[in-house]
Amino acid sequence: ALADYIREQRLKATKEMVALRLQTEAATLELEFTRRQLAEKTAGVSRTERDAVIVIDKAKPGAGTLRLNYLVSDASWKPQYKLRAGAKEGDKVAVEYLAAVEQRTGEDWANVDLILSTAQPLLNAAPPDLRALDVAVGGHGGMVASGPAGDPMFKADPGKSMPPASAYTKDVQELKKQSAALRGQVADNYRQNKEVAANEFANSAAAVEQFADLFVSKEEIAKGDATTGLVGDGPSVTYHLKSRMTVPSRNDEQVLEVTRLELAPKFYYKAVPVLTPNVYRVADLTNTSDYVLLPGEATMYLGADFVGQAKMPLVAIGKPFTVGFGVDPQLQVSRKLVDRTRATQGGNQVLTFKYRVLLSSYKAAAVPLQVWDRMPHAEAANAIAVGLTTPSAKLSEEPLYVRDEKPKNLLRWDVTLEPKQNGEKALAIDYEFKMELDRNVSIGAFFSK
Repeated sequence: ALADYIREQRLKATKEMVALRLQTEAATLELEFTRRQLAEKTAGVSRTERDAVIVIDKAKPGAGTLRLNYLVSDASWKPQYKLRAGAKEGDKVAVEYLAAVEQRTGEDWANVDLILSTAQPLLNAAPPDLRALDVAVGGHGGMVASGPAGDPMFKADPGKSMPPASAYTKDVQELKKQSAALRGQVADNYRQNKEVAANEFANSAAAVEQFADLFVSKEEIAKGDATTGLVGDGPSVTYHLKSRMTVPSRNDEQVLEVTRLELAPKFYYKAVPVLTPNVYRVADLTNTSDYVLLPGEATMYLGADFVGQAKMPLVAIGKPFTVGFGVDPQLQVSRKLVDRTRATQGGNQVLTFKYRVLLSSYKAAAVPLQVWDRMPHAEAANAIAVGLTTPSAKLSEEPLYVRDEKPKNLLRWDVTLEPKQNGEKALAIDYEFKMELDRNVSIGAFFSK
C-alpha cells in the first residue's frame, strides 16, 4: 500500500511539473513576442519638434496667405507594379502603378495631399561645366592620369614601352573603382552646396573613365557598359495622387496606388530551346498614358493566377516595352543535334552541324511564336568562317532583328502554330551551319558574351 501511494504521488507530481513547464514555455514565448513587437514599434523612432519663426513686414492692408515648405529626412518611396493580362484574347493589360512608401519621420501625415517625386532636392539642378581633357606623357609611352589635386591615379613604367592592353586588365578595374569614388564625391559636394568642387570631381571622374578606355578589352566593349553617372541621377518626375491620403509614421512599408492604366497588348509566344524547354507568353505594350513608368519590381498575373515576378524598365511616355506572363504548358519545344560531320576541303577543315527544333501545340487556336537559336560567332582575327545553309524556315525579316541581332549570328524565326499541331504534325525547323578553319587549328571552347 505504501509503494502504491508513493507511485501515485510521484506520478501526480510529475504531471503537475510537466504542466507547469509547458505553461512556463508558453508564457516565455508570449513574452518574447510582446517584447519583439514593442522593439519594432519603438526602434529608431524619435520625435523632434521644431518651431518656425517667421517675421513678416506687410505693407498692404488686408488678409494674406503664407505657405511654409520644409524638407524632412527618413521619408522615401519606390515604384512597384502589378500587371494583369486578361484570360481572353483582346482583353487589355491592366497596370497597377503602386508606390511603396517608407515614412519614419516621427510625424503622422493625416489626410494630406500627397505628391511623389523623384527629384533630388540636395543635388544641383544645372549640368556641370565640361573642361578640356589634357594628356600627360611619362616618357617612352608611359601615361599619367591625375585627380583633382594632381595625385597620380595611374602610371605606367616610364622606362619601358607601353605593354599590350591585356596587361592592364587589373588596372582598368582599379580605374573604374577610382572613378566611382570620384563620382561619389560629386554628390557629397553638391549636398554641401560646393558647386565648384563638385564640378572638379565630375570632370576628374570622366577623365579617369576616358583614360581607362585606352586599355579596355574587346569583351568589355561588347558589354556596352554605360557611364556610371552621378549618385542619385535619374529622371525627375512628379506624381500627384488623386485622393487625399493618411500615412502614419511607422517602420514598415506602406503601399499606395499612384494610378491604374489599361494598355492594348500584342500577345505572342517566345521559345529559346537552347536555354530552356519552356515556352513563354509575351506581350508588347506601349505606354499611352501620361505617366513615366520608373524602373521597379513587377508582379505578373494572367487572369486571376499569379505567374511570376519581373523587373520593369524605365518607360517614357509613348515608348514601347515588352513584358512576360509566364510559361504556357500548352506549347512545347525541343532541340536536338541531328548530325555532325568533319571534312577536309583544300587546306581547311569543315565542321558541319545539323539541328532540328520541334514545336508542338496543344491549344485550340493558332498562336504566333518567336523561336530563337544561335550559332557560333567568330571575329575576323580568329580565322574561322561560320555560315548558315538554307534553313527549312525563313529567318525573320523584322528590321530591329536584322540590324542588331542577326549580325551576332542569333537566329530568329517567326512562325504560326496551328491548333493541335503536335505529334506527327509537330512543326519542325531544320537548320545547318558550317565552320571552316585551318586544319592545324582546334577549337578550344565556346563562351557567351
